Amino acid sequence: MLTYKFRLYPTKEQEEKLLFILEQCRWLYNKLLSIINESKSTPPKRKMQSMLPKLKEEHPELKEVNAKTLQMVVFMLYNNLRALAELKKKGRKVGRLRYKKRGKFKSFILNQSGFKLIETGNRFDRLYISKSHKSSSLH
Repeated sequence: MLTYKFRLYPTKEQEEKLLFILEQCRWLYNKLLSIINESKSTPPKRKMQSMLPKLKEEHPELKEVNAKTLQMVVFMLYNNLRALAELKKKGRKVGRLRYKKRGKFKSFILNQSGFKLIETGNRFDRLYISKSHKSSSLH
C-alpha cells in the first residue's frame, strides 16, 4: 500500500474547492455523530454507509464530493469511536466525541479512486480531484 502526503499550494479558486469538500465532510461527520448519539446502541458501520445515498438526496451538496471520500468520513468516525473505547478499556476517563465546528475539520481522505497524481518532470506535482466543482488539478 502506498501513502502520499503532500503540501498543497492552491490558487484561491482551488482553495475554495478544497474548503468546500472539507465543509461537506464536516457536515456529514456531525450528521452521522448525531445519529449515533440519538441511538440506544451504535449502529453498524455498514448501516451508516448505506445511509449515504439518502443523505445525498436530502443534502445535494454531498453529490459534489467523491463517494469514496464520503465513505472515508464514516471510517474516520468509527475509528474515533474505537479509539475512545480502547482508552476506556485501559481505565482512562473518556467522554463522548464532539461535534466539529466550522473550520475545525482539517482533513479528508482520497482513497482508491476519485483522484490522480500527475507527474511533470521527475516528481508528482499536481493532484487531480474528481467532482471538486468541475474538477481541476492542484499544484
